[in-house]
Amino acid sequence: MKKKASRQQSLHKLRRQETWMDILFVSPQFILYFGLTIVPLLIALPMLFREQRSLFVDAGAFIGLDNFKAIFESPLVERFLPALWKTALFVATNYCMVWLFGLTFALLMYELSVKAQRRFFLIVFIPYLLSGFGVGMIIGMLFAKETGSLNLLFRKIGLYKGYIDTYGPAVHALIPLFEGWRFAGFNMALFLSGLLAIPPDTVDSCKVDGANYWQRLRHIYLPQIVPTIMLVTVMCMIGSFGIFDVPMGLNALQGNKQVEFMAVLIYVQGFRAGTTQGMYSNLGHAVATSFLVYLPLLVIAYVLRRVQQKAQYE
Repeated sequence: MKKKASRQQSLHKLRRQETWMDILFVSPQFILYFGLTIVPLLIALPMLFREQRSLFVDAGAFIGLDNFKAIFESPLVERFLPALWKTALFVATNYCMVWLFGLTFALLMYELSVKAQRRFFLIVFIPYLLSGFGVGMIIGMLFAKETGSLNLLFRKIGLYKGYIDTYGPAVHALIPLFEGWRFAGFNMALFLSGLLAIPPDTVDSCKVDGANYWQRLRHIYLPQIVPTIMLVTVMCMIGSFGIFDVPMGLNALQGNKQVEFMAVLIYVQGFRAGTTQGMYSNLGHAVATSFLVYLPLLVIAYVLRRVQQKAQYE
């Protein structure tokens, strides 16, 4: 009996130690999440219903839903709707790049040998180390009107007589393309983790039965990685709606209206707007805009997460 009691005490002590170790590992991330997400959210909530011109002034009077109404009135609505359309367009095109780069490279990695995988993974993952602001500057330098390297190259070889202008509609194709290249390694790693979770016996059985690659892709690979596809979809959707650093590198604050996405507009509303831009700075309007746009995204993300869980346990 004494030995049994002593053994149980040892097990309880070991479990307590493991619990404390888990807490120590999680606590830095929890502190960062609480300080950078929960606290700003709690600070922003009262601003939704008050006249709040700046973060460093006292809150104004309670105005109810007037901050939300102002979004659909002049002069805010003239910039809100174009920014929403540009952001939605970027979400769609960027999601296509996720499949084009991420899934394609993951399928290629899945078929390579282990030695080749290591080299290929490093090459594809290197662009992920670049900052979004740096990617924006790279796009600006490559496609500058008179000195852009790719513009000069396209003219030299006769591929394009004019020039690709980052202040024109062409930038809506350039940003997803470069963002797809930048996040190719990250998305490839997500898709590859799903592919590697497929039981090898299942794939071997298909090969023995004579299934070609496209049949395996359609009936084995894609159905087996549905949870991963849902995860990638949620991350791409939320990340695309919050794009901010790349437009900054493309002079979003210096007059380039083509890259005024929702995150840029919210920043301008709260901190940079002025009479010359047709509206005054109003932090209440900025917070209301962010809630109006990103709250539905959270609902969609939650629904996709439930679909992912359902697909994972079926």
